[in-house]
Amino acid sequence: SSSIADADDPVVAAAVAAAEAKLLRRQLAAAEKQAAAMKDVFKQRVKAFRESCRALFGYRMEMVSDAWADVQHAPTTYTLTSCFGPKEDVLIFRYHPQAVPPFSILKTPLSKKLAQDVQVFIHNFNSIPAFTANHTMTLFQQTTSGA
Repeated sequence: SSSIADADDPVVAAAVAAAEAKLLRRQLAAAEKQAAAMKDVFKQRVKAFRESCRALFGYRMEMVSDAWADVQHAPTTYTLTSCFGPKEDVLIFRYHPQAVPPFSILKTPLSKKLAQDVQVFIHNFNSIPAFTANHTMTLFQQTTSGA
């Protein structure tokens, strides 16, 4: 009788398989725990980024895109709500990565009301930042003057 375990022995093979399965379960649990922690950190960072953008630029921004789409080619919609205006007044921009220019403003009641500014700042000067800054200043003056 040999003191070395026989690898062809079904009992030994079952013990090895059980040990490997236990190791894989531990590795999976560790990876799931790490993924959950990363997800929490990512959520916190995104929230901090959104709050910072709102504080710095005066707009709450919502981004909507197809979660499974090819990021390089899929359009994304951005809805902006000014912190100085009513919540129902939104500006919606569509981002098409392959288009020139890549951003376009969609028609909303607010963008229709601001048609002249849309024409001047976005269409004539190709400047969404100038458009949103002008809109922010108009709303700011209205809210601070009591109008």
